[in-house]
Parts: sequence; structure tokens; C-alpha cells
Amino acid sequence: MTERGTGQPVAGGIAGDDIDAAIAAFLDVAPDAMVVVGGDGRIRLVNEQAARLFGYSRAELTGETIDVLVPERYRPSHAGHRSGFLAAPHARPMGAGVRLFGLRRDGSEFPAEISLGPVQTARGTLVTAAIRDVSQRERADARFRGLLEAAPDAVVIADDTGTIVLINSQTERLFGYSRLELVGQPVEVLVPARFNAAHRGHRAGFFAHPRTRAMGSGLELFGRRKDQSEFPVEISLSAVESDTGLLVSAAIRDVTARKRLEEESRAARRALETTAELRAALRERDVLLQEVHHRVKNNLQVISSLINMQARTVDDQAARGALAECRTRVLAIGLIHETLYQYKNYARVPFSDYAKGLAEQVLRAMGPATANVRLDLQAAPVSLAVDMAIPLGLILNEWLTNALKHAFPNGRPGVIRVRLAQDTPDRLVLSVADDGIGDAATPERTGKARSLGLQLVSTLTEQVGGTLVSTRSVGTSHTLTVPLEVSDGL
Repeated sequence: MTERGTGQPVAGGIAGDDIDAAIAAFLDVAPDAMVVVGGDGRIRLVNEQAARLFGYSRAELTGETIDVLVPERYRPSHAGHRSGFLAAPHARPMGAGVRLFGLRRDGSEFPAEISLGPVQTARGTLVTAAIRDVSQRERADARFRGLLEAAPDAVVIADDTGTIVLINSQTERLFGYSRLELVGQPVEVLVPARFNAAHRGHRAGFFAHPRTRAMGSGLELFGRRKDQSEFPVEISLSAVESDTGLLVSAAIRDVTARKRLEEESRAARRALETTAELRAALRERDVLLQEVHHRVKNNLQVISSLINMQARTVDDQAARGALAECRTRVLAIGLIHETLYQYKNYARVPFSDYAKGLAEQVLRAMGPATANVRLDLQAAPVSLAVDMAIPLGLILNEWLTNALKHAFPNGRPGVIRVRLAQDTPDRLVLSVADDGIGDAATPERTGKARSLGLQLVSTLTEQVGGTLVSTRSVGTSHTLTVPLEVSDGL
């Protein structure tokens, strides 16, 4: 007989005729099914547990070949394994890494674990096989794996060395690895490299005091995919007892969407705070403008009355005409002032008329230098709120001014086409195109003035939430598309 776990025969061995008496008592108290096989592959002895497990009586098994307990599909290879063991006998588990099965008398099979050990006797080496039915354990493992696969989060189970021993399919999808690529790898393969050193310390701390807890509370945690991309995660840790020792189970959740929602929520809160501040500032502005409006309006009325009184006391016709002109201009100023005050109250502006007047005014302001430039303007009847009309007017002014200054030098003739259209109820399109020499051919357009102009147009475009497209081929073309509320339309 061998000393258990060493594979070395007990000193002196056992005489052949004494084997049944010497081993039978040992076999009957063993917790597992025990089968003793001779070098010829025939069963020499079994215990009661083996008889019950395989469904035979002891007498039926004694003298039979061991193959009677082996499923037929494994018998050809089993003889070779038995010969290999007898050639180098030592205690060891059989079929490590391979699923083994036993065959009962009724033809049913069951998964088994088998441990082999040699027994030296006067008539040669015998082999003892300890056989354990692991059906219940495999069913428990299957239930555990089913629960693991049903988990909504990625689950990674690692041992105390940080080696991954088990994952679920959610882990494969989340990190982009297959099971074969992950099992047996250090868990740090799923952690960004900059956190690896700290992670090893956290892992050691968990095994020193294992308990269910959230990992990295208050910290920003990240996972690393196979393609090296990173994503924010939440991780819950729990200890798992196993036959091989303590394991750690990590439930990993991708919180990218939640982080985005949280950021959007924070942005919305900031926007609300800004809006509240803006409304307070607007209320203060309204009070100030109302005060200014009344003061200016009253003073203009006083000036108009004084001029009118003065005109009545003057006999000189030229002086009376001059005073009348002064009064007319004061009234015009009063009208402009009243219009601006209406803008303050967000009165709507007929933007099509405003755009036509602005374009013609800019063309006249350039004087004789652009006398050969023709304005082709087509504007749909669009009415906009003041806070939309003012920035669009400034953009239009910038485009027209630049075109007149730089696209038609030295009296060059050409055409500037202005188009204003509301092609859908919620979209306005404003475009300016010229057939001049183009932006790239004009050195002046690359200097500071152009840069400031582009900054103004870009800022105003963002202010109205528009999309700007500029092209240069034959001349220069700018197109601004602005989203509108339905109420901002015609």
C-alpha cells in the first residue's frame, strides 16, 4: 500500500494472499467509491460505496475488467491510460482538465472525479481508484453559471493572485474579449495602465478584509476595452468561497450613458441659473431703459416746442426754414427713439424689408468705387423677433461690406446676389454670393480686420444657433441656415 498523497509504497508492501484482508477494512470506511484493479485490468476488490454507485453487487464486479465501469466510447483510450499509469505509478488525479464519466449497470452515465494511487504487493502493482459522483456539484455549477449569465452586468471572478477564473457573456460584450482571451489573464488587463499599480493594492486590501462593497466610492473608475478605449464604470465587489479558496466577484457596469445624462442635467441647471440671472438683468435693463425713454422723449418734446416757439418770433425766412428743418430732425430722432424702445419690448421686425433697406444702404455708402456693382436681392416676406433680426442684420452687413470692399477692386463690375427664404416653417436661409475675384485672391482679407469680421460672424451664428457654409470658386458664397420657432416665421 502507498502512503496517501506521496505515491510511495509503505515499507514492506503487502503479501498477495493478505491483500483482501489488509485493504477491505480500509475501503469500506472510505467516503468515496473505491475500486482496486490489477495489472491485467481486472477488478480485484470494490467497497460497498462502489457497488451502490454503479448498481452492481460486489460479487458481480469482482473479476470483471474495469472497462465494465467505463462508457464504451472511452474504452479504447482507457487501456492506454491504464498502461501509462502502471509504467510510472504515483498518486494523482485522473484526467485533469478532462470531464470523466462512469457507467452504471443500467447503462446510465454520471460525471465523476477519479483519484489514482498504486499499491505494491508481492504479486505486483495494484491500482486503487477513488471515484466520486460529481453530478450534484455540476448541477450546482450549471445553476451558478446560469445565474451568472442572467446577471445584467458584466461579472468577472478572480482569485487572490488577481487571475481571472470566470466571466459571463456580458463581460465579453462590454470589454470586447472572448472568454478564452480573458480566463487565466491578470484582471489588470481590464484596467487602464495608469491605474494598475493602485489596483493591485486595492485588490490586496479586499482579500485582507473581504466584504461586499462598492469599489472606489467617491472615485472615478474606468474600464479598458480590448481596443484600448476607456469608459467610466461602477464596480461592486463581493467575496466568493470556493473549493480552491477565496475568490472575488466584481460586477461591472458601464455608466457612460448615466454620466452623459448627469452632465446634461448639470448643464441644464447651469442654463437655468444663467437664465434666471439674465432675466434679472433684463428686468433691471427694462427699468433703466424705461427711465431713459421717458427722459429722452420728454426732452425731445421740449426741444421741439422751443424750436417751434422760436420760429414764430423770427421774421427772416431763411432762419424760419432752418428752424423748421431742425424741428423736423428732432421729430425724426424722436421716431427712431420710439422704434428702438419698441425693440426693447421685442417687437417683431419685418426682416425682408429690413434686409432690402440694409443692402441698398450699404451699397450707397460705398460711393462711386462700387458704381459698377449690381445688387440682385430676392427676399421672402419674413417677420422675426428683434433678438433674431439684429444678429442676422449684422451678419448680412458684414458679408455685403466685405464683398464690396474686396471682391470688386478698381471699379470692377459684378453682381452681388442676396437671397432670403423660409423654405420650411422652422428654417430660414440667408445667402450672399458675389462673382468677384474671391476671398483667397485678396491679401487684405487675410489680415486682422478679416479675422475680427469672421469672429463676429462666427459668434453671431452661434448666438442664433445657425449653420454656416462658405465656399470660394467663382467669387465667394456664404449661406446661413437658421432654425426658427414656428412663431418666428411669416
